[in-house]
Amino acid sequence: MDIILFLTVFLVVTLLILYFVGRLIPREKTYSKSVVFNVPLEVVWNTITDIERQKNWRSEIREIQVIDDTLGNEQWIEYPKRGPSIKFKTIEKNACTTWSIETIDNSNFTGRWVGVFESMDSLKTKVTFTETPCIPNPYFRVFSYFFVDIDRTMNLYIENLLREIGEMNVEKQQK
Repeated sequence: MDIILFLTVFLVVTLLILYFVGRLIPREKTYSKSVVFNVPLEVVWNTITDIERQKNWRSEIREIQVIDDTLGNEQWIEYPKRGPSIKFKTIEKNACTTWSIETIDNSNFTGRWVGVFESMDSLKTKVTFTETPCIPNPYFRVFSYFFVDIDRTMNLYIENLLREIGEMNVEKQQK
């Protein structure tokens, strides 16, 4: 009986500690990276915004299912090689300047991804990627803090994009 009481108290105290630690971690954090590509803006824009083809160059994606391909209102589900699927929706799309998407239909987290595209000259394009995940549940915040590396994910995305457009000589800037 003493062992059951001890384990119950231990479990409750552990959950309370995790809860209060999770409350100390911000619900939302913004990550941003800028990259200068030595290719025309249209090449970068077309590669990034072609949702269905992303599964061919993004190494962490197993499958992409497009639900709605209406221009400016696209919706799709990404099935990563590891982890749960994530559903996205375009919230703003201005040709060759801005593409904003957000996660939808997920009770554990929400997030927004924004790509801002800038032609530096006819052969150089600067893109600033900004990702803002929001995790409302304090327990998931603790898990995310220790096990989800957004910086690594963004770097992998950029490396995959560089490989797809045949460009490895770029300037990276981290904000």
